[in-house]
Amino acid sequence: MPLDVSRAPASASPLWIIALFIALSEATAGVAAITTSGSARLIFACFAVAFPTLVFTIFIWLLVKHAPKLYAPGQYTREITPEIYRTGITQVDAQFIGRALAKTVVPLLDDVGNDEANREAVVEQVVLDFETAFRESAVEIEVVPSQPSDEPLRIPVTTKTEVGDLMDQIWFELNGRVEPFTYNRAWILTSCVDGRRYPDMGSTWAKRQGLKRDRRPISEVGIKPGDCLKAIIKSDVPSPERS
Repeated sequence: MPLDVSRAPASASPLWIIALFIALSEATAGVAAITTSGSARLIFACFAVAFPTLVFTIFIWLLVKHAPKLYAPGQYTREITPEIYRTGITQVDAQFIGRALAKTVVPLLDDVGNDEANREAVVEQVVLDFETAFRESAVEIEVVPSQPSDEPLRIPVTTKTEVGDLMDQIWFELNGRVEPFTYNRAWILTSCVDGRRYPDMGSTWAKRQGLKRDRRPISEVGIKPGDCLKAIIKSDVPSPERS
């Protein structure tokens, strides 16, 4: 689990603050509606109804767009940071998106006609084209040694994607097989094509430079969209137990 949910009730998280704010606002509006009369009562009654609706709408937006910010820092562990959690909940499936895109586009094409088989063929072609474009704009990661459940990872990137962000996503997908902050000791990235190693990256490099994070673009270290890399695990090191 990405969050230490056992600590949630004792943490003054943004969720608790939001709930407290709504409760106080509703209680105030309710008391005001009871103790007033006429137009003032109507105003407070409308507020008591409209305010929760507005808050609910904003909450849904926060949940979709900024979910990591709804948890207190204490609810994250050393291994799972807000950035890693954000990565985990925003992973996409190229085929799913491609099919959804195809089904949206196909009805708009005049030359498809009403032939169901023809429409399905167009859907499949759009999915295929999308997956191809997705692969060309992503870095493919093969985990070595692999496990039966392992599949190549495809992480969408651009030439401006930060090294730290890419490594966080790869570490997250390794699912606890190596400890955090152990790049180039417990695991390392190499090229699938020529075996080139990328040792000088991540937190170790950042520490030597007096930085907290490796924010260089991946193009600066020689990685580009479409590349195939191997995440070679030097030793399976179990993650420490979370408190």
